[in-house]
Amino acid sequence: MDERRRSPRFKVISDVNGRMKSTMKVRIVDLSLHGMLVESPSGLPPNGTFEITVLAPSGEKKLRTEVRWCRAQMVQGDGGTKILYHAGLEFPDAGEDGLDITELISETCTVDGPMKHGGAEVEDEAPESGTEGTDSKGFKFAM
Repeated sequence: MDERRRSPRFKVISDVNGRMKSTMKVRIVDLSLHGMLVESPSGLPPNGTFEITVLAPSGEKKLRTEVRWCRAQMVQGDGGTKILYHAGLEFPDAGEDGLDITELISETCTVDGPMKHGGAEVEDEAPESGTEGTDSKGFKFAM
């Protein structure tokens, strides 16, 4: 698998949440120096620009992001089936905000290295059509 990432991703070790559009709560799944994967209750328009306020252990951090992709997923939980959205966000000002992002990674992510899958880093992609699995909260999903 060819690696297209500029920097490795790190899995968030606990529930780290943020807000987009000032009211929409999102859950941060993973982070890198150049972007993040978030789970949200609503879809985000590709190429849209949003400020995300991350509720980190050390306090709120505001980061400007651009949506690169967004995909819906059907998930099965205790309350039944629902739709959640996974979105890949890029930090367009990564060079300027690098210090904040590095601090955010160090306080919220695993320290045992970048995420791996079968010896290669995992892609920021939703499962391919026709696949099924579980998300980080144990919800089952099928595409």
